[in-house]
Amino acid sequence: MARPRKGCFPACKIIVLVLVISLSLYSTESFYPHTVKNHVVVNQDDLIDGFPAQDWISCIMSCQNDPKCFSYNYQYEKKENGLCELYGCGVDQEKELTKQLVYSYGFLFQQLKHHKEMKLCAKQRVTSKRPTTNSATPGKGSSTSTSNTAIPSTTAVPTGKACCRDWIRNNQTCYLAVHEPKTWTKSYHYCKRKGGNLTSIHSRDENTFIVNKMTANFKSDFFFVGSIISRNNRLVWSDGTVFNFYQNWKSNNDRIAKNVTNFSSKYVRIEKSLGKWISSSNPPLDEFESVCKHSLYE
Repeated sequence: MARPRKGCFPACKIIVLVLVISLSLYSTESFYPHTVKNHVVVNQDDLIDGFPAQDWISCIMSCQNDPKCFSYNYQYEKKENGLCELYGCGVDQEKELTKQLVYSYGFLFQQLKHHKEMKLCAKQRVTSKRPTTNSATPGKGSSTSTSNTAIPSTTAVPTGKACCRDWIRNNQTCYLAVHEPKTWTKSYHYCKRKGGNLTSIHSRDENTFIVNKMTANFKSDFFFVGSIISRNNRLVWSDGTVFNFYQNWKSNNDRIAKNVTNFSSKYVRIEKSLGKWISSSNPPLDEFESVCKHSLYE
């Protein structure tokens, strides 16, 4: 076998790896990969599950091993620790699907399986957002490229010095109260489509503002905020901000020790009457209201 040329780009190696995996699975398990260029799934009714994934390949295998999953959407900022979404729908009902992987900065959407009665995904063309200097495609490491990051968005994000309609400003941040109860996973994706993320909390003042101001008209005594994740040997909220160890847990069992960085995500909801945090190691299946957040200057 000829040795690969030294000048091959990392992206070439990624595509070769995916094609090798695809062809091997195709021959044994009717594997029909298909990627939609510049499109992402936006119909959350077809979402089976969403969870932090160690890497892109683990997201592929999670979908392949789930009999209900036809497609996956992998969102990432760095080489590792992205968000994997599994969907019970596809974009093409033809058996002969394209095996080439096409990706953009920020996401990969790929149909893995085919079924003649498979539901077709609702999809829309993605908008773009300039990445931070440490954004990268899987396998490329850090990058200072000014290429666009593909993200799903149906609402203008807050920019400049004023928040968009329905968002409430506090200091240099905009917040959105979401009154429709959803699961944690669907709340997360709703905030992403609105241009933000489930809120992180970094101080007692911010916790008080969210509990007293943003949730005043919530019907339930519980509402969802973001999750806390161990990423690259540091703790971050699901919106990417660093966890600064301000904690307001209802139970000491939920508290995070300062020297602990290797643990599964804590999905946080707040008991409004007490202002206290309650966590779950897996995305809760209960449906509650939620609060989204976005910096004015992102």
